[in-house]
Amino acid sequence: MAHRLLIFATWLSAGLLAVTLALPIAGMWIDPWEQRLSLTNQCHLTLWGDGLGTSLVFFNDAAYGPYRGSIISVSDDQGNTSPPIKRRFHIGPFAGIYYRYFRWTGATLWTFALSVWYPALLFTILPARAWRHRTRGRRAGFILPLRKAG
Repeated sequence: MAHRLLIFATWLSAGLLAVTLALPIAGMWIDPWEQRLSLTNQCHLTLWGDGLGTSLVFFNDAAYGPYRGSIISVSDDQGNTSPPIKRRFHIGPFAGIYYRYFRWTGATLWTFALSVWYPALLFTILPARAWRHRTRGRRAGFILPLRKAG
């Protein structure tokens, strides 16, 4: 039973790898502010197409869309912002990871982007293991069966 589950997981991983490798091509036609998949009321998924730098983008505000560097407040000479920001946090963009979080009185805006190459690397593990297992058997003069006999 465990062997069949491993075979199923390997094929599923190979299928997800194929879909993930097609995302940079799909990203050329997707508008991240118009086309999205709403996972919940406060979590949406879209694709930010940039050729080989395409990212999966999760964000919370469907009306605003994913945050990518627009003006969210204005400050005066003394550094007071309007509207006043209660909390601001950011990471990246660094190595395909981007995160921004802003909170004002009554509003929160966050965006998390992850390069499609991270899931592609993850989905490569099981098919590569299976391929390596099969090619080792050929070099030794025999081919390992895909499933156990009996």
